Amino acid sequence: AWLSFLILIAALALAAPSAQAEPAHDYVKSAPEKGLRESHESPDTLSASATQPENSEQEHGYVKSTPEIGLREPHESPQWIALLHYRPGTFGGYESLVDDPQFFLHPEGKRNPQAELEATLAALSNTDAPQDESHPACRFPARRRWLVESLGIPEGALPAPECAELKEFIKMVSPKSATLVFPEAHMNSPASMFGHTLIRVDSGLESKLVSHAINYAAFTDETFGPFYAVRGIFGFYKGYFSVLPYYERINRYSNMENRDIWEYRLNLTEQEVMMMTLHVWEMRELYSYYYFFDENCSYILLYMLEAARPGSGLTEGFGSWAIPIDTIRQVRSAGLVEDVKYRPSRAARLMHISSMTTPGQRERAKAIALGKEPPPEVEDEGERELAIRTLDMATEYLKYRYEQQELEKDEYTGRLIEILAQRSLLGKHDYKIPAPARPGDGHGTARLALGGGYLRGNQKDEPYARLRLRPAFHGLEDPEEGFTPGAAISFFDLEARYYPDLDRDQDQNELVLERLLLIDITSLALIGDFFRQASWKVNTGFEREELPGGGARTPYGLYVASGLAAGSKGGAMLYGFTGPSAKVDGELGQENYAAGLRATAGALLPVGRRYRAMVEADGASYRAGHTYRSMSLKIMQTLWLGKDHSLVLEARRRGVEHLWTTDLSLLWNIYF
Repeated sequence: AWLSFLILIAALALAAPSAQAEPAHDYVKSAPEKGLRESHESPDTLSASATQPENSEQEHGYVKSTPEIGLREPHESPQWIALLHYRPGTFGGYESLVDDPQFFLHPEGKRNPQAELEATLAALSNTDAPQDESHPACRFPARRRWLVESLGIPEGALPAPECAELKEFIKMVSPKSATLVFPEAHMNSPASMFGHTLIRVDSGLESKLVSHAINYAAFTDETFGPFYAVRGIFGFYKGYFSVLPYYERINRYSNMENRDIWEYRLNLTEQEVMMMTLHVWEMRELYSYYYFFDENCSYILLYMLEAARPGSGLTEGFGSWAIPIDTIRQVRSAGLVEDVKYRPSRAARLMHISSMTTPGQRERAKAIALGKEPPPEVEDEGERELAIRTLDMATEYLKYRYEQQELEKDEYTGRLIEILAQRSLLGKHDYKIPAPARPGDGHGTARLALGGGYLRGNQKDEPYARLRLRPAFHGLEDPEEGFTPGAAISFFDLEARYYPDLDRDQDQNELVLERLLLIDITSLALIGDFFRQASWKVNTGFEREELPGGGARTPYGLYVASGLAAGSKGGAMLYGFTGPSAKVDGELGQENYAAGLRATAGALLPVGRRYRAMVEADGASYRAGHTYRSMSLKIMQTLWLGKDHSLVLEARRRGVEHLWTTDLSLLWNIYF
């Protein structure tokens, strides 16, 4: 078990981004803005709240008078639970996901909602506390606002300091409405292949680019792969909220990382958006420990929306993982979404324009962007449309090269001005890029597969029953609608087989573990006229191997590979990988391990919306430790029966240790 754990960590470490890449779930690299924490770390404030009478509810009379909350005690109100980020504890009660002690006014506030509410009331009522930015009214304005409104506290009954910093923040953000934003998977960052979510807070201005975005991410400057892997999984990073201009997020996700963006406009009222904004202020410079699988960017952000609209149940129903697409589904199911907008990435715009041109025209656009040819001059109207496309491709490609830091600023600026000057003479053109299927409209991220098959070889011909269970997320063989084409990630993919004793007199019924893939990631980044990104694959887990003489083994394996992929987004794709592979098992000769090189090549062939075929060949030569070779050819055909159902017909021919087996099976996939 320890060996399995260490190999899993090694696999994640090898898949970790480089020092320049973003860490798990868009981990931020820059330290949180300093200078905001000092005011609410005042020892005087903390001591003032700590010295209030324990029977504060009798002294103030507020907690006992709760007509607006109904029969529920105030500390059990959904609004209070959301503002403190409480969730049901493992052994009953509540526990806050916020780990920074500065967030709580009572020593037991992390696990005691009632004690924290009473301490908050006592602190807000304390007239002896300094009436400056350190006052609890300035530190926790969302708590104060809700307590005043829900408990019916009279105007003027509580101290009301100026809170100049808070007022300046509200003026800067100017909250009127809100939009949930989803940047799709980052193909060349293993940690961002689930996507990401953030919240845009819109003012009354027409341009949304000048709005502000609420982001939750982990702060880390870790560059060493193994440490990155361990800390990302087990919560060694601290997560912080930040508020940044939205145009900075657009530039990063859409232009630099080539990620399409989906914007889900929410039906929150202006008062609800204000409550959320006040809660963001409360969370500034306060941390929660960040966990890659569950307490991540998307899940923690749901507490912001619950603070705006309490009782919506957004944080309920998640177990050991929270995937961004599933959080979007949760928000939509709660009825918070009123409109959806697609914002294509720079790469999507460039590929759309290039799809309407010839290879020669695309090469000319590249030459113009690289300064090898001058922008074309239009001599007659018949050349106008072609010139527009050529110059638009050159403009997008030039910007892409600059954002990838492949051009100096002076060179980029001079060339861009030259191209745009010629382009301005040709008039406006709207390309109307078609939107793909929305994230969340595809199949469920968990999958249960039931079926059976027939195994021939190894001195036996046997039928079997087959069961597969994958908690998350998406495979290349799955229906692609609603997911990033060419991006596949699965974890804890389990398959068990039952071989019945048909003779009924041998008592040889057999239940076996066929495979348990802890991590299986494939990223197909398509090469083309404008892009030359590498594709890659990481696979680690157990997989059964039939052996000559009727035996079998189930070694633990690790496969890390890079390669290339070609084709069209949403269409046919060809791919190939090669890289090191290693296996560990007590049945691998006297050495108990094998290491060598492995190669994979395949093709994805979709036909319409409901059918797709996958052909994949795989071969490995292990020359260190136990020496042997393995080869396989797999053909899978998937028929999509509906959003959450598909049939898969699979045929596989495999050779291990000079033994060849043939495997035929039919599976019914149920997604949920």
